[in-house]
Formats: sequence, C-alpha cells, structure tokens
Amino acid sequence: MVVRDSLVAFLDKYLEIDSIPDSSWNGLQIEGSSRVRKIMCAVDSGMETFTAGMESGADFIIVHHGLFWKKAHPRITGFAKERIDI
Repeated sequence: MVVRDSLVAFLDKYLEIDSIPDSSWNGLQIEGSSRVRKIMCAVDSGMETFTAGMESGADFIIVHHGLFWKKAHPRITGFAKERIDI
C-alpha cells in the first residue's frame, strides 16, 4: 500500500511536470482515496477508463490525456461529471 500524496509527489518530480510546456493541466486532477493499493494506466480519461478502473478495484488511475486542458473551462457538468461520479 502507498500513500496517495507520496505517489503524486514522486510522479510529479519524476515526470518533471513543471518543466515541460503543455496545453493540459498535468499532475493530480481528481483526489481519490488516500491509500493506494491498485494502480491502473490508460491513454484517455473516458468513461470506459473510469468504468474499468471501478470494476478492477483500482484506487489510482494514471492517464496520458487527462480531464482538464488549459483552454477548457474547468466546469464539471454533463459528461465530465459522469466520469467522476463512477
């Protein structure tokens, strides 16, 4: 078992998220369980990813294409809300 905040700090540092210019918001986007036992990786943060994560018992999902992009409004409604309600 890993503490979520330690895992996030490690990934942020290892992936150098502050030093790489990007059009998305990198790093933790939705805070979940504080204890991580199972990690899932995926390309996109779509409904299928979150459904698979829930069904597999994942506590933490790492994706390449996150939910939030710098030019997008950060409002959580509709499809975006459905993804985090799972």
